Amino acid sequence: LGLLEIAGSIRVTDRGMREVIQRCPHLMYLNLSDCFLLTEETLEAVLRELKGLDTLQVNGVDAFNDTFLKNIPEGHTGLMFASIAHTGVHDLTLLPPLFPNLSFVTLSLAQIKGESLLPFIKKTPLYRLDIEDCETLDDALFLELMAPHPYLKFIVFKRCHALTDNAFLSLKETTVTSLCFYSIPQLTDKGLEALV
Repeated sequence: LGLLEIAGSIRVTDRGMREVIQRCPHLMYLNLSDCFLLTEETLEAVLRELKGLDTLQVNGVDAFNDTFLKNIPEGHTGLMFASIAHTGVHDLTLLPPLFPNLSFVTLSLAQIKGESLLPFIKKTPLYRLDIEDCETLDDALFLELMAPHPYLKFIVFKRCHALTDNAFLSLKETTVTSLCFYSIPQLTDKGLEALV
């Protein structure tokens, strides 16, 4: 197998994943989202043993957290896409040293330390960033995220309840070429016209 999605398999344990790791050493894409029973030991084995892995989705897996990231002996230089929404990762600055080639990340703004977001972006060759739970995203943070960046071209924002037309009216320069917004209740025609 090169691709395995078992998202939501709430009865899968470390024992089953050990078999997957052993029998599928060439996995490139692995989605373990909401597999709640997996432990740090299995996640470490995934990163250590699956050398060709470039996509890892662990949304909702509590074992993928700051403590795990601080304690694993080595990261995975081949990992390019990580989906870590609703995990225990709060400090995004832990990711670049372990996964220096991340180009696409999905995360939840509600779970992270806000002050770690911009340093993370600056240290990572991100091309695409999907941000869920943007209820606390204000105009100032939006403008900082939209600032020119050598790689970042695509951003998805979901549930941006605090974002106003002023963010779009104040946007002067950006290198982002693709934007997706889901639920911006304060956006009016005025803000939309300023954006385009």
